[in-house]
Amino acid sequence: MRQTFMIAIIPLGLAGCAGTSLPIVEKGPALGEMAPIAQPSWQAGMTAYQIDKMTGERISWSVLEVAGGMVTSKHSDGCSWTVSATWVAPPLRWENCGENPDWTAGTRTITAAEGTLWPLRVGNRAVYRADLESHTGKRSSEVRTCTVEEPVRISVGAGETDAMKVVCVSVYDKDTRSIGTWYWTEDRGEALFTRVHSKRGLEALHETIAIEVPGTS
Repeated sequence: MRQTFMIAIIPLGLAGCAGTSLPIVEKGPALGEMAPIAQPSWQAGMTAYQIDKMTGERISWSVLEVAGGMVTSKHSDGCSWTVSATWVAPPLRWENCGENPDWTAGTRTITAAEGTLWPLRVGNRAVYRADLESHTGKRSSEVRTCTVEEPVRISVGAGETDAMKVVCVSVYDKDTRSIGTWYWTEDRGEALFTRVHSKRGLEALHETIAIEVPGTS
């Protein structure tokens, strides 16, 4: 039996997309205190159904395998990746991802990691340093700094809700930056996700509308 959690949708406004500006998805500070949120228990077969708020397209990703503290998933666009169970750490492998032909597949080696985010608690911080190599032989480096910021109020289809805000800033060679922001709730998990690139602007604005989890009654 599969258990399904539904999240309805309402449109969200966007700020300017140039540089590292973040889209406006927050209504203000959280209305109440939030207890720490535990790290998700990933399961093979788990599927998240989302709306790409930039295009209106329905998208999804599914967990293919969970082993050795790693989670391998595949997106409906064909991109597959393997990441630690922390979810926000840099992926170790990816294939058929992105539009840059030099970097559609590749591997990362985490050379250093410190701190922890989970359970999500304001002030928690994690830093990852990694070396990257693409399938074409291109190389790069990355420093990703993730911080749990103050809870905020966000809008989802079911109404407004409080969410933990996790911001990860990745700095690559030549000072190229990418900012990923996750809005987590206890009952919905990753309710909203945004990614902004320093050169390409807004790259992702996804709202989760349902999470299907394999389970038994």
